[in-house]
Amino acid sequence: MNFLNGGSTDLDILGCFPNMERTVSFGLTLKLLGCLSYMSLTSHVNSVTNTISNKLNKS
Repeated sequence: MNFLNGGSTDLDILGCFPNMERTVSFGLTLKLLGCLSYMSLTSHVNSVTNTISNKLNKS
């Protein structure tokens, strides 16, 4: 059991930390992307809704 090299066993505690850090940063990146796409989608929907309501008001 070699603990310092990232090890080859499931019980290797030290080897888990880099994976956990990667998972956490990956999750945060996904969350950020989700927020950005949600915001852009919302603004797009709002502009489309405004356009439709403007056309309805003119007719």
